Amino acid sequence: MKKYFQLPREFAEKWIAALRSGEYKQGSSALVIIEKDIPKYCCLGVACSIQGVPNGLMLAVSFPYLIRTDFNLPANLKRGHDPKTDTTQLGGVLAALNDGAKVSITEPGGDNYIEFNEEFKQHSFSEIADWIEANVEFIDVEEPEPAEPQLEYPQ
Repeated sequence: MKKYFQLPREFAEKWIAALRSGEYKQGSSALVIIEKDIPKYCCLGVACSIQGVPNGLMLAVSFPYLIRTDFNLPANLKRGHDPKTDTTQLGGVLAALNDGAKVSITEPGGDNYIEFNEEFKQHSFSEIADWIEANVEFIDVEEPEPAEPQLEYPQ
């Protein structure tokens, strides 16, 4: 099967482990919701959590607005649709799998549509982790050297 999406390997492996860990309760329609003092996450909320985003910040952000955040996520997770290329991004597919919505992508360079979740099933975190492994290429990314902190003094 052709893989249409990519994620940095280190991030993807950490995220998949978190999805399978049982540590996160699954919710839908928001990155995180609090029900009876228990946080419930969508799969993208788990991605934010492992990147250190506090629940309080995620409460204020629904998926369509994730692109406007500075949350440290791969760009294709922050976006559901890329208007420049008119393509569905990985974040849109995963949000649909999490929430039980149908989604399709256009094959790059063609008119072929690939349907995902035709049965409108809400997938468990474990099923989403399996889907990521089957459909996403993990790439090795060189981490840039941390920049030396720069202090700016008022002139």
